[in-house]
Amino acid sequence: MLVREALDKANQMLVECSPTPLLDARILLCCALEITREELMLQAGLILNNSQEGTFFSSIKRRQNFEPIAYIIGQQEFYSLDFTVSQDVLIPRPETELIIDHIIKCTADDTHYNILELGTGSGIISVTLAKNIPHATITAIDISGKALKIAQKNAQQHNVKKQIDFLQSDWYEQITKNNHHYDIIVSNPPYIRLNDQSSISKETIMHEPKIALYGSNDDGLGCYREIIKSAKNYLTNDGIVVVEIGYDQAEAVQNIFQQHQFQNTDIIQDYAGHDRVVIAR
Repeated sequence: MLVREALDKANQMLVECSPTPLLDARILLCCALEITREELMLQAGLILNNSQEGTFFSSIKRRQNFEPIAYIIGQQEFYSLDFTVSQDVLIPRPETELIIDHIIKCTADDTHYNILELGTGSGIISVTLAKNIPHATITAIDISGKALKIAQKNAQQHNVKKQIDFLQSDWYEQITKNNHHYDIIVSNPPYIRLNDQSSISKETIMHEPKIALYGSNDDGLGCYREIIKSAKNYLTNDGIVVVEIGYDQAEAVQNIFQQHQFQNTDIIQDYAGHDRVVIAR
């Protein structure tokens, strides 16, 4: 089968399950052929061998089942870096880059910073911070051992493994209490309400790990309560907490911070104009 014929057939197969069927087909064919999209444009007349054709249409069938492209090809870009992902971790979202931007601004001097990330998942926050803040030391925590293996792989891939201490823990459980050691605590915790799936894509509901999606308690705020109530036991005197939030959770999360004596909070909006990050001092 010629490349152009394979793309036409795949496009038809994906029309009902993807808003961008031809783009998806091209990405998956590039992965099957191990070439770039630029190289693919020059290969319309190439004949696929049986192995290439089998690999390609196997991935198309996975996409027909609403499996995200990132899981099929095993990687996703974040902050101009490529990260390994699997169904053990959430797929990185561009909104989370706002956290990186803010922390980089906060650490622009040459001071050494200790950073704690709670719920590291694929490690995108910790690895990207380590890559951009070489004078930082980071502790990256997750309750999932499988997620930590992915995060460690990403740290190795980007040559920052020496900067990051990976630790399996249920939030602060494995950290010494009243160790006022961290200048920054950062987290993108699960925050979707258990009974609210109206704003979530079908591919997310079907394939991304529920433990990383849904916040404990019906209001989706349980993880924020766990993070915030103990944060002062681990922060330096002028330390900050930075958390990503759902688009309608800013006021509720601010109230939780105020209940635990964090009087100074700021909100950062994403590019769509939604409240996305809360910073508390």
